[in-house]
Amino acid sequence: MYFFNLRWGDVDLNTSSDGLEYLQLNERQTKTRSGANIADVRGVIPKMFATNDNDRCPIRIYKSYASQRPADFCNPDDPFYIAPRTGNQVKTEIPTEKWFIKAKVGQKK
Repeated sequence: MYFFNLRWGDVDLNTSSDGLEYLQLNERQTKTRSGANIADVRGVIPKMFATNDNDRCPIRIYKSYASQRPADFCNPDDPFYIAPRTGNQVKTEIPTEKWFIKAKVGQKK
């Protein structure tokens, strides 16, 4: 499934001409979407726009997720979905520590 191969660089935070922030999915070539078949290209680039709902705004959630990732694990080729701190890691949590660790989440999670 494509989303398990999603990389940090596949999602871009942009601002529209009217100042509204949005997330844009930049699809890479995959096994089934090699780019060879012109008919197998999306006609519209997927985007998610900011909302006024503070609890469910995708931009606010994305920014929060980005701020809690390890700083050296935000390169374009790093996995988008990474593992949260669990068990003993949470018990010894230091307020300045990030919520996530440098480990890709498995497909069954």
